[in-house]
Amino acid sequence: IDSLNGFLENPKTYAPGTKMGFAGLKKPNDRANLIAYLDSVEE
Repeated sequence: IDSLNGFLENPKTYAPGTKMGFAGLKKPNDRANLIAYLDSVEE
């Protein structure tokens, strides 16, 4: 979860060289909600 949170916060800093066009989620609550959602749909 810490790795996912770090990536969601700032993808280009967490994974230098990434080509993904995603600026990140700056609000901790937004990241927590997304991680909780992903955990709920995990098979």
